[in-house]
Amino acid sequence: MPERRTRWSPVSWLESDAGLKLLAVTSAFLLWLQAVGYRDPVQERTYAGLPVRLSAVDAGLAVVASLPASVDLVARGRASSLRATVAEDFDVRVDLSGVAAGSAAHPIRVSHPRGIEVTWMSASTADVELEPMVEREVPVRVAIRGAPSLDHALGEVRVSPATAVVVGPSSAVDYVVQAVAEVSVAGATGDIRRESPLRVVATGGRPVPGVVVSPATAQVMVSVFRLPDPVSLPVHVRLEGVPAPGFELAEVASDPAEAGVRAGPTALQDLRWVFTAPVVIEGARESFSREVDLEPPAGAYRVEPPRVTVSVIIRPAPGGRALDGESNSNPEAAYPDPATVEAGR
Repeated sequence: MPERRTRWSPVSWLESDAGLKLLAVTSAFLLWLQAVGYRDPVQERTYAGLPVRLSAVDAGLAVVASLPASVDLVARGRASSLRATVAEDFDVRVDLSGVAAGSAAHPIRVSHPRGIEVTWMSASTADVELEPMVEREVPVRVAIRGAPSLDHALGEVRVSPATAVVVGPSSAVDYVVQAVAEVSVAGATGDIRRESPLRVVATGGRPVPGVVVSPATAQVMVSVFRLPDPVSLPVHVRLEGVPAPGFELAEVASDPAEAGVRAGPTALQDLRWVFTAPVVIEGARESFSREVDLEPPAGAYRVEPPRVTVSVIIRPAPGGRALDGESNSNPEAAYPDPATVEAGR
């Protein structure tokens, strides 16, 4: 009888020796996974300094403090995925929707690309302080920088507007004393008109961050005019006190002995000399020399030079007795020569 042949089919193949075939398929799959893992292994990578963003802050509130400002994290994923992932792909955020004024810790959430897992983050919460936003009106002042040309002086200074509104966290706004518009007059020989940005300052001119000023600029006008020609007047050294017992004032002199005063005709009518700042000789036992400021007379625009060198000569009094003297409160009566004083005159 002829041999009967069985036709091959996938079903019959699977039904015969099923266990061996399953083992073979599983082994092939594991070998494929091993090959894939070898070519694209799972790795970890650190991303540092990711900024913590604050979102959904109520319109009537301001953030005055938020710590930490940034975090570090460790991400896990396939090497190919990590190579394609940069720090900007992570969104580190604190949701402040519905949060009232005050200080509290809020959870930090991070969004990351698919195929990436965040396994560690340097902080899980952020300490956030919120304050109510307030506004206040403050005066606008002009800060002059530099000096005009040598033969010129500053006149009237005007600014518009005269006040500005500052808006910001209540604690910051409380520090603001004024808004300042700066303008340079360096080398100016004529009137200056500028639109200058406003900046808010506290006492002492310290800047106040986190505060917005409105308007942002101010119009500044500075009058600059030519000075009259200088008129020379003698320098009068103003003394205070008397030398120590047994000593006397022998001489006092100013170098230069005259100073140029720039002033209008009315101011010059009553001027006879230019006084120095007080020079104290109370208890003096020896001669000395020092630079002293000149005091501009009332109505004068400028004194040239602004300082002089004053020399004071102290000597032992004849017979060991000090000259009978008092504080030089009336220099005209005490010393007839306004630039130089010598004993015995």
